[in-house]
Amino acid sequence: MARPSRKAEGRLELLEAAAGVLAKSGFHGMSVRELAQKLGKTPAGFYHYYASKEDLLFDLQVRAFEALVSSARSALGCVSTPSEKLYAFILQHVQYVASRRAVMQVLVQEAHALPTKQREAVRAIKSEYYGVGREVIRDVLLQSSCLPAARGKAAPKGRAVDELEVERLTYAVFGMLNWTYGWYRPKEHGTPEQLAHSLHRTLLCGLRPDCPLYGTTDEVEHLDDRLRERQHIPLLRPSAHVSPSAPTHDRVCAVSPET
Repeated sequence: MARPSRKAEGRLELLEAAAGVLAKSGFHGMSVRELAQKLGKTPAGFYHYYASKEDLLFDLQVRAFEALVSSARSALGCVSTPSEKLYAFILQHVQYVASRRAVMQVLVQEAHALPTKQREAVRAIKSEYYGVGREVIRDVLLQSSCLPAARGKAAPKGRAVDELEVERLTYAVFGMLNWTYGWYRPKEHGTPEQLAHSLHRTLLCGLRPDCPLYGTTDEVEHLDDRLRERQHIPLLRPSAHVSPSAPTHDRVCAVSPET
């Protein structure tokens, strides 16, 4: 893979720094001059990379959502059953929040800050990520039972799922996952894997202590090493070598250093 140009590397460094500034100070109350100053650049230095602060925010959102889509597909390529896919999807999202909390805050809080055309382009990529999660949740609902012996089995022939229920639950799950940026701190609340275990159990069992999964992580604990060793997707740059189609285990789950 060709090494990124110096300008591309400079743009990435600027985006990383800008995410922290925008998360702390907000987008609308800051001029380009003020933003450049907080980033340690002159206005001319800022304009070398972006024509406006809207262009910077647009690039940040596009890169971040493309990275989330690639990360989700990569994680799902490492597992097989609906329950495992739910865990993998949750874990990769929580890992993103843990490592890029400022970026996630900007994605959530500044979702409507862009001009219409740019906002629609971001929404298209966001919808792709939503679609990946929706299919995961739909497959879970099609499982025959939450009982361990039944999970992973094919749904009875002809069994249907209420698509409106899928829609409601998908929005609820994304609401829960997205808000973790507001409270989750690994040093206080445990590792991303521990949080993912808790959220996975809650989604499959609710808060019922009589659920077979309550109080145990046996079913998905063995996935942690497999998912930890998967190819990591750069968190702000789309990975062109990961196909949007369903990836093969060898290509996506192999250990590969982040470039």
